[in-house]
Amino acid sequence: MTIRIFLITSMVLISIQNSFAMEQGDGKKGLPLLEVGAGVGVTALPDYRGSDKTRALYLPIPYIIYRGDRVKVDRRGMRGSIYESKNTAINISGGFGLPVNSEKNEARLGMDDLDFVFHIGPSFEYLIDDDDDANSTTIFKFPVQLVLATNFSDMHTEGVLIYPHINYIKKANWHFGLSIGATFANKAYHDYYYSVAPQFATAERPAYTATSGYNGARIAMTFSKKFKKYWLGAFLRYDNLNKVAFDDSPLFKQKHSLLVGFGASYIFSTFP
Repeated sequence: MTIRIFLITSMVLISIQNSFAMEQGDGKKGLPLLEVGAGVGVTALPDYRGSDKTRALYLPIPYIIYRGDRVKVDRRGMRGSIYESKNTAINISGGFGLPVNSEKNEARLGMDDLDFVFHIGPSFEYLIDDDDDANSTTIFKFPVQLVLATNFSDMHTEGVLIYPHINYIKKANWHFGLSIGATFANKAYHDYYYSVAPQFATAERPAYTATSGYNGARIAMTFSKKFKKYWLGAFLRYDNLNKVAFDDSPLFKQKHSLLVGFGASYIFSTFP
């Protein structure tokens, strides 16, 4: 169990650290192919979007930046490239959702636990502006992600999530990233988080069946700075959940969701 918790939290913090890393690459030749380091991170986030239960995670994290031909970090972001032209690209995108112990979440008390969730799928992207003089990049991204849940002994699909958004990156003394968009999901995804099966219904928690549709608006900001041997970063993500498809679910407790975090790493090796 300890190893499982470590793996889950490390993967979460790696994902968060890599959201900062998208601002670091500038596409210039002469940068190392690989940078490796280690650091510490802290993040505070809800059990799931719409939950009134928030937790904090503290763990050491690895720091990995890779600039390969197919998997890279540059001014268009972190990606696994499937196709790329001057202004368009198809990349691999990903995300995550934390496991939830229902005994520690009052709204879900007595229900099945939620497993760790991976999001993965293609992201269709269009480069709106790449201003060398201003050192800024603006991209429209349309990721379509399959949702996979696992307890690390088996895995099952839990729907599809899409997140069309505009991503702006400004490279300066401190790198700044801003993304604004909205999320949508199918019935299976909303079922996983917000449905209440009849056997779990109570007087305070009636049975509920979720539907597909609008999943909320999102704005995210990142700040980061890389020194010769150190990296510092901070991020904030806010979700507005007004008029979402699951707003009458008894498991939906808050119309606002906030995720914040900080990280610091020491870079001890580069190659070549």
